[in-house]
Amino acid sequence: MAVLMTLPSCGGKAPETLSSERILETAGALKEKGFSVQAAHLYEQALEAPGFGEAERGNIAYLLADLELNKLADPATAYAHFLLAKNLVKDEALLKEIQQGMVAALERSGKSMAASQLLGDSTRLVPGSGKPGDRPIARIGKTQIFESEARAALDELPEQVKGQFSGPDKFDKFARQYVASRVVLDAARRAGLDQDPRVKQRLAQLQDDVLKNAYVERELAGKVSVTESDARTYYQDHQSEFKDSKTGAVRPFDEVKESCLNMARYQKQSELLNQMMERLMKAADAEFLGPK
Repeated sequence: MAVLMTLPSCGGKAPETLSSERILETAGALKEKGFSVQAAHLYEQALEAPGFGEAERGNIAYLLADLELNKLADPATAYAHFLLAKNLVKDEALLKEIQQGMVAALERSGKSMAASQLLGDSTRLVPGSGKPGDRPIARIGKTQIFESEARAALDELPEQVKGQFSGPDKFDKFARQYVASRVVLDAARRAGLDQDPRVKQRLAQLQDDVLKNAYVERELAGKVSVTESDARTYYQDHQSEFKDSKTGAVRPFDEVKESCLNMARYQKQSELLNQMMERLMKAADAEFLGPK
């Protein structure tokens, strides 16, 4: 026999009666449209209603917990419903998602130790594997962090930043920062932020930016070089930029040579970028139509 439930109404109209077959469909539609509170209310009614089997109630509890965690910012209540779902659900794939939800709820509740214990120290960004002769410099849970990992991360930094950590003592400082960043990243994953749509969108944008920058760097590699002659030409063409603010006299070239070299380099880089964009726009048959 179908279970009949009522959906709260507004405007003085009689509440709509829903059968069990329409409960999840209606709640899902409410959730999709952003009516999270109303969807959660309907899920809660469903949990209390007779007529659902254990598997169905477990699925409802999971859906409610996911809503409470990711839309209603109520990790404590979400954890309780994840726990209920875990005790009712038999499907292995869904149980794995429930486990992840429980870890995220604990982490977002500020219970990082409990979250880590529940996860069983299995959250890893990069498997720990040292090279022959490599030495471990830290441990996160049961996983060792090796010196080669930290040095590889240091090598990825821009040269001006990398220079801040040259020398044994300064590398130790960087290694501590590296380990700390890994701990925070693990916590973020436990909190389920890697599955947050907004975070995914930002990561996708960052990935696009990295790809675009890598392409530009490859295109300009070895093509932007300037000489003292280029710097002097820039100096002669832009005398007004080098006037002393007090006397009005143009500063000598030797005083502004580095600045002239940098500006000449920027000019060449801009010219190459413009040429590259003209080529790419033509190859892509792209045309800017402008605002209406």
